[in-house]
Amino acid sequence: MTAAPAHPDDATVPERHGALIPRPPGPLVAQPAFRKEPVGSGHPIAGLQVLLLGPLTVVEDNGSEVEIPAARLVRAVLQALALRAGSVVQLPELFNTVWGDDQPLSVGKCLQTYVGVLRRALGSTTIQTVGGGYRLRVDENNVDLHRFERYIGVGSAHLTQGEYRSAADSFSAALGIWRGEPLKELNDSPAGTAIQVRLAELHGMAQERLFEARLGMGEHYILVGDLEAAVRTEPFRERRWEQLMIALYRSGRQSDALAAFDRMRALLDGNRLSPGDDIQTLREAIARRDPGLTFTPRSSER
Repeated sequence: MTAAPAHPDDATVPERHGALIPRPPGPLVAQPAFRKEPVGSGHPIAGLQVLLLGPLTVVEDNGSEVEIPAARLVRAVLQALALRAGSVVQLPELFNTVWGDDQPLSVGKCLQTYVGVLRRALGSTTIQTVGGGYRLRVDENNVDLHRFERYIGVGSAHLTQGEYRSAADSFSAALGIWRGEPLKELNDSPAGTAIQVRLAELHGMAQERLFEARLGMGEHYILVGDLEAAVRTEPFRERRWEQLMIALYRSGRQSDALAAFDRMRALLDGNRLSPGDDIQTLREAIARRDPGLTFTPRSSER
């Protein structure tokens, strides 16, 4: 695929490509005035934050929100760039992430127009044309999605080491970043949908690992309500049923723990599914009051 030509509003960088194409007559979307900002290098612009885990939001270092045009494709382009903040995103990848297989014949020209709109909103040097792609000059640490993934990684490492309080802090921080459905404007592309599915799974995993850490801290009594709500919200996530059974058992409610297994099995039976080996083994351990299920605080958690 031939690289799309540079937009007339491109910031001056060493790697430009193609001839200039006149902008189409009349704006496709409302275009705010340029922000005052000096031309910079390829280094990230300090302070600018892009929030993807929920409604798309851009916040300046002074806390004020930047108005981003409401046009879906303009916002989709910003989201696609923010997924790789600080790196050059090649044009084929942008086309695929934003449009999928439903690319217009003038996809390169459309992309140039939308990038121009974003430059007017974010500042003329915030998005650079580099070689055969574009780079959003925002540090990836200033994109909530990347912080979310990093907190989960740190929390998982603490959990593996049995450092439950530190793990709980990290998972709580990750979940605190999540504001709602992420990357909504990328719903129409298979690549965007795949990213959404992956993020939803990470979100569910972070919730379960937070429960795991809190069980390790001995919070089984107060977790029962949260876990009951969790299995109602996503009843086919078997690990949540296991955690509910453990919390009930450790709270002195053996019969309720066994009843929780029966509830889960009835749900699965109704959908022609079977319980997994792990939860069946747990059910047997609860029935025989296996001493290994008893909570024993670690010295670091006392």
